[in-house]
Amino acid sequence: MEIFIKGELLEIELGAEDTFGSIFERVEENLGQRNMVVSSFSINNEPLTEETEEMLWDEQPDMDIRIDVEAKEATEIVAAALVEAEKDLPKLTDLMHKVAVSLQSGLKQEAYAVFQQCLSTWRQIINLLQITHDILQYQPDEIVVRGRNIDQINEELVLKLKETKEAMESDDLVNISDLIEYELCEKVEEEREIIQRLIELANERSGPNRL
Repeated sequence: MEIFIKGELLEIELGAEDTFGSIFERVEENLGQRNMVVSSFSINNEPLTEETEEMLWDEQPDMDIRIDVEAKEATEIVAAALVEAEKDLPKLTDLMHKVAVSLQSGLKQEAYAVFQQCLSTWRQIINLLQITHDILQYQPDEIVVRGRNIDQINEELVLKLKETKEAMESDDLVNISDLIEYELCEKVEEEREIIQRLIELANERSGPNRL
């Protein structure tokens, strides 16, 4: 059996007890050590689907098969995710304005439902930033926006989200409106600048794949 990554033969020792599943895991571990991730597997030129992978996972492969692996740099993937996040941030501002308008119109239930959407989007952004940190391994002071580093800004963001959630729970409509219009909407702009800096950093750290 031969395994190729982006057309290059992978030198890896396989045992008689190895299954497709253990081979896939070892390939992913090998790539992870090089800051790369699998984008697809093929077996004898047939693309591997999720259904087929599940069926083969515990089976032992024939020794005459060929496995081809396509892979991308983790930095390339995270940069693409950051670009999409930057595009989505204006929608978050629109949603928060909708919360404020609904509150001012007395539509509390609608405002609360939309705010839950806002919280979900904020969580996705925070999770993406954590993944980005894990991949790029940058120091907080490498990302400075408006005189504060990324950790300081994100700690403030989490605090403001907590304050807004508490205000929602206590029906403090005036405080909710102020927090959304004057605090969280400003945080969107700060996060946008952070993401732009992270995109630049990811692009700087992307390079030719080394096999």
